[in-house]
Amino acid sequence: MKKIHYILVVGVTFFILLFLTLNKNSKTYFGNYHYQLWADKMGYHVYLPSLFIYDFDASKFPDKIADSTGAGFSFEGNKVVTKYPYGVALLQSPFWMIAHIFSSDKTGFSQAYANAINFAAVTYLLVSLILLFIVLKRHQVKGERSILILLALTFGTNLIYYVIQEGGMSHIYSFFAFTGFVFFVTHPAFLTNKKLLIGAALFLGLILSIRTLNIVFAFTVLLLLYPNIKSLFKFSLYALPAMVLFYVPQAVYYYYLNGSLVMDSYKDEGFIHLFHPKIIEVLFAAQSGMFPYTPLMLLLVLGLFIKPSLHYVQLICFAIYLLIYASWHSYYLGCSYGHRAIIDILPIFILSVPSWMNKLSNKQVYILSGVLLLGIYVNMTFVNVYDGCFYGKNEWDWDEYIQLFLRDPYSVFKFV
Repeated sequence: MKKIHYILVVGVTFFILLFLTLNKNSKTYFGNYHYQLWADKMGYHVYLPSLFIYDFDASKFPDKIADSTGAGFSFEGNKVVTKYPYGVALLQSPFWMIAHIFSSDKTGFSQAYANAINFAAVTYLLVSLILLFIVLKRHQVKGERSILILLALTFGTNLIYYVIQEGGMSHIYSFFAFTGFVFFVTHPAFLTNKKLLIGAALFLGLILSIRTLNIVFAFTVLLLLYPNIKSLFKFSLYALPAMVLFYVPQAVYYYYLNGSLVMDSYKDEGFIHLFHPKIIEVLFAAQSGMFPYTPLMLLLVLGLFIKPSLHYVQLICFAIYLLIYASWHSYYLGCSYGHRAIIDILPIFILSVPSWMNKLSNKQVYILSGVLLLGIYVNMTFVNVYDGCFYGKNEWDWDEYIQLFLRDPYSVFKFV
């Protein structure tokens, strides 16, 4: 493909994603549970109006605004309290500032600010896809095949849901952070190029600022790709200052809350299933199971076992993922489409693609395309009808799952 063709693909993809996002959110409004400034999404976002409009002074906020936005944050005295890290707000901030400049309603909660989140989610997804395309190209995957894989990643997994429906959640931002991290640490000249080391360190800090737990997966990738102590020490000279840099704003916020530079904001939640992890439920349950809603994830995971020695990084990360989330008190992750936390580390799994994609004949690629299209159809059908939560009688209510799919099995062809 020529360069102009790639530019066209990027442009068309951007407008398709933007259309899907704005169309999906066209009927949402302030106070609606699908609004981008609602519940958890507001909890991540509240740093911005707090900092730029209300000076972190609860008395200056509109009356009952916390309850009106789904109680994603709260007030204690004159303090604004949220349990969520600030990293999502950091990435949303350029879009927020544009909305704030041009909006006539400068309260921080109007439709302009919600639309800013829609644009942010689409933009970070598109940048991530471009970076992943470059990563695949480094591994000699042909352009057309790379585009096929990235389209399947976008529209065949729950990634698309957390862009067009729930763009205010942390997952697309963590996806972007891991994409940048993977982009730098997998470069052949990573350990010998100062710019690459700085880039990886900054994205490591960004990962920390968005979802602290995800630092486990970043360190796992580092330790497995570069097990040499000397190499790790060299990177640490860049990584440690970057992590401190990105933690400082969070530390300042914690100090503002309780006079301490550290804080367990999830203190009432924990790993209560550690000795009897809910692995089967995480993978297969009708409520938020990983595979029932995004069957292409099953294909991706099974592919890791074809030649485990080539995919040990992904297999170990996946095992750690299962152990962590299957042990979590809310192993289904609340109101979740599929098992949403897997979105954060999907860029790690893309690294497994070149080992088998390059070996496929053109005929096999055609067959694979058919399988991927089927997976995309299933996923997008669920995306179009999913209302935010699973409303079955229990986590294994397959009747509810089937009825959900049959609610509008042709919706994907309506392009809505």
